[in-house]
Amino acid sequence: MARYKVGYIVGSLAAASINRALSRALIRLAPPELEFVEIPIRDLPLYSYDYDADFPAPARALKQAIASVDAVLFVTPEYNRSIPGALKNAIDWASRPWGDNSFARKPSAVIGASPGKIGTAIAQQSLRSVLGYCNSPQMNAPEAYIQFRPGLISETGEVGDAGTEQFLRKFMAEFHGFVAQVMTALPPAGTREAEQRPPAADEADALIIGAGPVGLMAAHELLRRGIAVRLVDAASGPATTSRAAVIHPRTIEILDQLGLYEEFNARAVQGRGSPSTPTAGSWPRWTRRSPGTPRASTGCGCSTRPSPSGCCARRSSGSAVAWSGVSG
Repeated sequence: MARYKVGYIVGSLAAASINRALSRALIRLAPPELEFVEIPIRDLPLYSYDYDADFPAPARALKQAIASVDAVLFVTPEYNRSIPGALKNAIDWASRPWGDNSFARKPSAVIGASPGKIGTAIAQQSLRSVLGYCNSPQMNAPEAYIQFRPGLISETGEVGDAGTEQFLRKFMAEFHGFVAQVMTALPPAGTREAEQRPPAADEADALIIGAGPVGLMAAHELLRRGIAVRLVDAASGPATTSRAAVIHPRTIEILDQLGLYEEFNARAVQGRGSPSTPTAGSWPRWTRRSPGTPRASTGCGCSTRPSPSGCCARRSSGSAVAWSGVSG
């Protein structure tokens, strides 16, 4: 039977944390197919997007630790009807920078203990909401809200109550089954997922970089016509920020042959300008023409549409041509 590596995160930083004792009990009672490693969060500084360009060492270690495991088990107390600040801070680090969310498609489960009778129920609901946004598949049942009483769990993880021990053993068995199901449906890179990957840049008929409205519309139209498209969203910000659509020259020729080129260019030049790109009015208007007709010349010596060699191409790199000022 397959073995899975589980990273567990204890939400409390306290040395005598009852949730750390609970984590030891869960490891003792887990099926042998699960291997456990702690993912520490103590040394993380407070998150700020100022770090996104250069993560500090503890944050890099956190993301590497999550990447190295198949699933994550959260064992958390409840502070003021929510999760501890240290745990939320760790999740913020792991989910950044934009486009590099460590929890995406990573199966997870939540459990916690507290002296109160509700046993971290409200904290767990708060945590589930955060993990849902981070696109982490969650084990929804059984739910586990542990009321911690003296003698329930020793510091070494031995459970003093037979009913609690049986419940925790079942919880971990269900978690094993859940992880196996998720890993089967969403296998990591290098397994079945790699065999079903989208076409690479050199395999696709068309390459579009930038998932703004123009890039998405061009990809949709090409796919609708049975043309293999590689769409890469290389933007570092959310979808509401200004983006550029970078169109490979081969894709430009395909659009041109289909009579779609001028339509998408018109949409591009109508996009919003940004401080780092020319405004829409500074781009040349490209004349409508039939595919294969000669390109008219502009005063600057460029053709009336961007080309890899033209000075109006606003080249991004290599042989790609950039349409700038596209919002989305």
